[in-house]
Order: sequence, then C-alpha cells, then structure tokens
Amino acid sequence: MAPSSLLAAALVCLSVVGPQAAAQVEVDGEASASSPAGAGRSSLSSGLGASALAPNLGIGAVLAPSASPGALALPSAAAAAPAPSSPAHPVAASAAAPSAAMPAVPPSAPASVATPPAAPDYVVALGSLGVDAGLARRLDDFLSARHPGDPARVYHGLAHSQEVAALATRLTHGAGLSPDRKILLIVAAALHDIDPERTPGTPARVPQTLAYLDSDSEARNILAEFGQRFGFTAAQVKALILATDFSPDPAAMASKQKVFEAAAAAAFPDDWGMVWGRRLAFADQIATYVATPEQARRRVQGLAAEIRGPNETAPSDADVLAGTGKFLHILRDNPQFALLPKADQARFQSVLAYFSARPTPDLWQDAAAPAAARAPPASPDAAAARRYIRSIAAGISLDDRQTDALLGDYFSENGIPPGSARAAAVRRDLLPSRVAAEDAATSTLTPALQRHRAAILQLAAEYGTTPAGVQAALARRGEPAAYAALSPAAFERQADLALRRDALARAVAGYPQNSAGDLMRRIADAMTVRAGKSVEEVARDGVFVYADFSGLSLTHASVGRDPDVRSAQIVFYATRHDGRWRFDGYRQNRPQGRGDADYVAALERWLVAGGVPARDLK
Repeated sequence: MAPSSLLAAALVCLSVVGPQAAAQVEVDGEASASSPAGAGRSSLSSGLGASALAPNLGIGAVLAPSASPGALALPSAAAAAPAPSSPAHPVAASAAAPSAAMPAVPPSAPASVATPPAAPDYVVALGSLGVDAGLARRLDDFLSARHPGDPARVYHGLAHSQEVAALATRLTHGAGLSPDRKILLIVAAALHDIDPERTPGTPARVPQTLAYLDSDSEARNILAEFGQRFGFTAAQVKALILATDFSPDPAAMASKQKVFEAAAAAAFPDDWGMVWGRRLAFADQIATYVATPEQARRRVQGLAAEIRGPNETAPSDADVLAGTGKFLHILRDNPQFALLPKADQARFQSVLAYFSARPTPDLWQDAAAPAAARAPPASPDAAAARRYIRSIAAGISLDDRQTDALLGDYFSENGIPPGSARAAAVRRDLLPSRVAAEDAATSTLTPALQRHRAAILQLAAEYGTTPAGVQAALARRGEPAAYAALSPAAFERQADLALRRDALARAVAGYPQNSAGDLMRRIADAMTVRAGKSVEEVARDGVFVYADFSGLSLTHASVGRDPDVRSAQIVFYATRHDGRWRFDGYRQNRPQGRGDADYVAALERWLVAGGVPARDLK
C-alpha cells in the first residue's frame, strides 16, 4: 500500500473511533468512573467501526512502508509501570477456595529453573470459578500442544492466547456476570486462535480455528465437558470467537461482523453474546499492550513478520514499530478502554508513551540489530513417540514402513492430526531418510498444496501415481487453490473424489465413439456420482447395468445406482479395481434358462467387438 493510502486509512480509523470515545459505557448498570460524564447509555452492540473491533493486525493500516528490513533490538525504554507477578499457587488451591479473588494482573516473568512454573493466570481464574484443576490444566495443555512455533518470536502464538484469556478474565471483574458466563468467556478467549495447521508466524485464521474445534476430538471433548458442567454450548464459544475475526478491507470486515452478529443472535437468547463478543475482540486487540514496553516491542516485531509474509521485505520491523503509536491512540480512544481495570490502563499508558516517543522508522532503525538465527525447536513429541514404538516392537527391529505405520497409531491415540506440523516434526526426527525422500517427491507441489503433503503422498500411493500426478489431476478437475484451502479432512475426501473421477475419465477417454464406448463412459460417470435412495446405494463403489438380450446378443443397456430395477431382463454389477473393469451377474428379472456367467461373457464379447480393449476387462 502506498504511503498516502496508509495515511488515509489511519485517518479513517481515527474518524470512526474518535467520536465514540465520548460515549458513556455502562457496566453492571452503573457508568464507569473513567468514562465521560453523562446519563445516556451507549449500546455496545452498535457498530464501533472496523478498527475498533478488529484484532491487532489493524496496525498495518497506519504504517508507512520502508525498504529497510530486519529485526530490531530494543532502544532504551521509557519508564514503565511494573507488571505485577502472577499468583504462584496451583490451580487445585484456587479450586479449593472459590471465594478467592481472581487474578487482576497479566502473566509474570518465567519462573527460575528450580521453581515449577506457575499456572497461567486464566487457569488460576478458572480454578477460582469452580473449574476443577484437571479440566483447567487439560485446556491449557491442549493449547500448549497446538500452538506451533517459538512463542518468543511469533505474534499469534501460545503467549498471546494466554494473555487474551487473562485480560478477558479481568474484564469480567465487577461486571455482574455469573461464574458460568465468566467461564464461557475465558474458554472462548483461550481458544480464539487455536489452529495447529497454521504456519508459525502467519496471521490468525478464524474459519480454520472454528473448523478445527469441530474436527478435533480432543477439542470437542473439552468443549463438551465444559458445556455439561457450566451450561453453555460449543456454538456459543464459536460465536464469541467469530467476533475476533478481522480483515483490513472495510467491506470484508463489515461482512465478518455480520457473520458474527448472526452467529451470536442464533447462539444466545439475549444480546449477551453480542456485547461480550465485542469486548473479547477488544481484549484481543489490546492484550499485547498492557504488559511491558519491551514485551510489546517483541510482539510487534512478530506482528510485522506476519504482515509482510515469509517472502517479502516490507513493511519492515521499523515501519510497523513506528506505526504502533498511532494504533495505540486508536485503542485508547475506544469507549471499551474504560472497561479495563485501572492497573491495565496504567500499563497501557506506559506502553503508549514508549511507542509515541518513537514515531518514525529512523528512530527504530538507528537501534536495529539483526536477530540471531535460531534453530527450530526440537519436537516435544519425538521422545514420547520413540517410547510408544519401543513398547510395541518389544525388541523387534522395524523398518521405516513399519515405524511409520506405528507412528500413525501414536498420532491417532494422542490427538495429533497426521498432516499437522507436530506430526511432521516427529516423522522428521524418527524417519529422516523416508522424510527426505518425501521432500524430494513433493518438491514440485505448489506452496498452497504443501500443507496437504501427507494426504497427497498417501493418495499418490493409493492411485499408483506421484505427488506431481496428484497435483496435475486436481488441476484437471478444478482449481488447485480451492482444494488447498480446505481443512485436512475435507481435502482428503475431495481430493480422493477428484482423483477417482480423473482416473475414471482417463480410463474411458480413448474408447471409441460408439455404443460400446458410450456405455463404458456412462458407467464411469455413474461411479463418480454418490447418489441413491439408501445409504447402501450411496456408499457403493460400483454401479448397475440394466441389459436386455435376444438369445446372447445384447439389444439394450443402461446404467444406474438402483439395484431394484425390474424392467430389464438382467442386472449386472460393474466395478473397477486395479485398472480393470469387472462385471458380475446381480439378478435375472426374466430368467431364460441361462446362467449369469453366460450373460457376463456375452456382454464382454459385445464390448470387445465394439473396441473396448480385452485387457481392460477382468
């Protein structure tokens, strides 16, 4: 985007959000002491503008691009309000004392090596609300295992999710909410960016998050257990998460907000979901900036990497850091800023002062220093996978194929999607030669299809082709990018169907343009249509051929999926396996004293006489 366009976008954001800063915000029936005086109530369900509702990616709308790339070291920071330490008591202690106050501070610095790490603030808060320690820790373990990438170098990572959940917790203080509603909001905040298939250091993808919550068994089980105990539904959790969806395009952002509003209206009997969904979106925007300036600076650099993508040089870290001050002024002028606890407001003001003192890229570039390259972290699952395989092999030496098969069982039992980054890291550790061969075989896949390489390798083996052949088949059957955008499970289903259709179409493409060739093309077409009046009919791989004979001479033939057709003399069942067609007698409606084998042989003779190669028939 040109500098003038970026500046215009910033002015639009300010014009949308600025006037609403004077609105009165009502909390639990009383106006917040920090909101402007006045008796009127401001409806939080009214449109706050795209920049007021969008996550922190909105920074990109107020930047001036620069050609200077590179990660930056921290200049001397302005004095900041200290961030208090988080409670060190375990979740079980919180659960045993439900009257204890929930934490009102962001996560503390990491504990020393000798001290067990404290539970994240939101986990402690769940305990104080009556969630048992096992379920709260299960939720956090679920998050920790499904946020790939170095948390110190990415923006949308585990730390961000924990911070948003902690700030959402603090927003509920004094809001008059029931414990069940507080737990619902905290769970939605914790899960709002879960997307283990997303490449680390890339923007959040709310649609993929919602799809993952639907497809992953552990996610479904966790939501079901919370819902059963505290009276909310997975649909309510997902409606709140939809509020955090974002697009820099105003029209697209308005469309996303309509989707959220419709989901909230459908999931909640009142406007609670609408109001608190927008508050969750605000927590998502501002959570990074209520800690320390140094932490905020590191996160903004991670955000800069997300905005520019892996193969781009602009905007640079300096550009994004310089634009952050303008974005923070927008956040401060948002009416929902008044809902923040005073301690969070004070920390935010320190961060705002820090970034406002450096409003140009040069002030950041002067202190630039290339970040040291870091090797990717070792797979945390590799050791567990080795133990799992050793326990089953019991001393037997396994080859790569056998090890890979057992890894599939390990992934299934531990809720790890086979095509995920976690699974790939384990396979790379345990099967380096096999993975290297797969890397070579999939090197020609487009970047969009690389995320589905595991499924593509499996499909290539099943169909006797190569990953490049799978990609070519997808291109012949449609747009590969459309397949690439699917979830892993949907991609596997649709790609399998596309390959089946492509294989059948190519199998009959060379048959002559006569009645024999036309019958085989109708058979191929019917095999690709999943239809019928029963589950059995829909699930069948084969189709039926309805035929009439005069003696053993074929006089008429048609094709369908219904086995109960009675008008034809005989019904054949046609299948295709290992590249060859097979016909079996299914039922004679008008027996003529001949066996099924006689009619099958007559049908095959008629096909061969019509130009269908005999080698194609079993």
